Amino acid sequence: MRSRVAKIIVETWDTGPFPTDLCWLLADAEDKILFVMPGGTLDKAMLGRIGNTPGFDKAAIRRAMRSTSNARFTVWQRDLIEAKASTRR
Repeated sequence: MRSRVAKIIVETWDTGPFPTDLCWLLADAEDKILFVMPGGTLDKAMLGRIGNTPGFDKAAIRRAMRSTSNARFTVWQRDLIEAKASTRR
């Protein structure tokens, strides 16, 4: 399944901003949700690993963590990483 993940999205609700008021969505290239992780299930080590993934949008995660509305924030997208890598060659 990991190879099918094309996006990591944080979904927030209007009851936030608290770690338990969001969830992490792993989606494929067609935006089909492959896996859902409640926000409170990630420990600091796991969040650190995700946050250090090349191309992770730290500004988007900060916006998501402050959100008090129903919204989705794409914090990582594979095709953007691949596009940047191809321009460096």
